Amino acid sequence: MQDSYNKSGVEQCALANFLDDYCIGSKNRSLSRGYLDDLGLMVSCAESSSDLLKAAKITSFVSFGNKTGDSYLIYQASIMYAELLYSFQSTMSKGATSNTIEALTTAVLLGLYEVCS
Repeated sequence: MQDSYNKSGVEQCALANFLDDYCIGSKNRSLSRGYLDDLGLMVSCAESSSDLLKAAKITSFVSFGNKTGDSYLIYQASIMYAELLYSFQSTMSKGATSNTIEALTTAVLLGLYEVCS
């Protein structure tokens, strides 16, 4: 059954659902920036190997898997999460050379993964 997955289509659907469900734009930017308001733009500009994009995929997989009852997506998210922790640790150890906004957003997404899983 897992072989019949349209991997790209499922990833796109999961990510689109996640961005729609979790990203909240601000109606008044002088009061609030919203919640993950710029994530869609950040993800679309991210390199395929970036921790940010990986964290967005992981969180979208577990969220969409929970929503649809798809245990395979939840399992994939857990494997990707374990792999990302090593990469993210390396990024954070670089300190000043890492992109602070991306690193903070990645940490927020990893926290959301923990909540969703």
